[in-house]
Amino acid sequence: MELSTAKAGTVVIASLASDWRTALDRSMGRATRVLTRSLQRVQKPVRDRSAKLAICS
Repeated sequence: MELSTAKAGTVVIASLASDWRTALDRSMGRATRVLTRSLQRVQKPVRDRSAKLAICS
């Protein structure tokens, strides 16, 4: 399975199973986890140092 996204780029997932439905289900689950992690990394807020100093004061 190959997925192309704007933010995460291209993700290629391969899975082997005794039938195609199981292989597809496993691939979809793995693709969901990979894309979720990738998007979470991109969306992490950047902390401002001045805001941290204001909280500590």
